[in-house]
Amino acid sequence: MSVRQQQELNAEITELVKTKVASGDDWSLDEIAFIQQYTGDGGMKVENSRGILYEYYTPKEIASRMMQLAYDHGFVGGNVLEPSVGIGRFLQYIDPSNCYVDAYEYAGKDETTGKVIDTSFQICKATYPWVNVKNAEFESIFYAGNSRVGHAEEYDLVIGNPPYGKFLGSYSGTKRERRKAVKYMGKTYDQYFLWAGIQLLNPGGLLVYIMPSTFLSNDKTYGAFKNDIFKQADLLDAYRMPLRLFDFTGIGTDIVVFKKRA
Repeated sequence: MSVRQQQELNAEITELVKTKVASGDDWSLDEIAFIQQYTGDGGMKVENSRGILYEYYTPKEIASRMMQLAYDHGFVGGNVLEPSVGIGRFLQYIDPSNCYVDAYEYAGKDETTGKVIDTSFQICKATYPWVNVKNAEFESIFYAGNSRVGHAEEYDLVIGNPPYGKFLGSYSGTKRERRKAVKYMGKTYDQYFLWAGIQLLNPGGLLVYIMPSTFLSNDKTYGAFKNDIFKQADLLDAYRMPLRLFDFTGIGTDIVVFKKRA
C-alpha cells in the first residue's frame, strides 16, 4: 500500500472512531477488524502530527514472535505492562485468563466534550476491553500529581515497541526524570523506556522490546547507559531485524530480551 493510500485509510478509520465515540454505540466485529488496519502517522508527512516521530506500529508477526520469546524464557502469566501500546498489537497474543495488563497511550481529551478522541487509544480500548488502558504518558507511572513517588516492582513481563528519538517532554527535565536522585543515565526515549521498564519488573521478570540496532552495536550514545542496564538485568536473547521492518522508515531495529536480576 502506498503512503497516500494508507493516509486515506487512516483518515477513514479516524472518522469512524470519532463517530463511534460521539454516539457511544457498541463496536461490531466487522468494525473492529476494519480499524485494526490503522497504522498511525509514523514516517508519513502529516501536518501537526506528533505521530510522525512515534507511531510506528509493530508488524503482527513480530509482535507474535516477541510474545513467544517471553514464553520461551519462562513467562507463564501474571502482571504485564505495555508502556507504549498504540492500537494494541501485542495484546492479541496475551491470554486474559492468566494475565492482568496495564497499558499506556497518551491521548489527551477534547477541550469541549472532555472525551478522548485519539484514534489509537480508542482502537485499543474497543478491541481489548479487558486491558487497563491508561490515557497518560508512561513516565507518569512514577508520579502522583507533581510529586515523584516511585512505583513498586510488580510486573512479570514488560513488552513493547518504545518510541525513539530524544527524551523530551514534561517529564524529561532536571526537576523530574533527570534529577540525580532518579539515576536515569540515558538520553533517548527508547533508553528511558528500557531503564524504566526494568525498574518496574519483579526480580526475575522479563522485558522484551524492539530497540534501535545502535543499542547492540555499541554506539557511543549507548555506552555508559548499557553498563548501567547490565548491572540490573541480564541480556538473554537478541535478534537483528531486517531493514524496513516498519513501513515508511529504514531505521535498523533489534528484538532484545532482558531478565531482571534478583
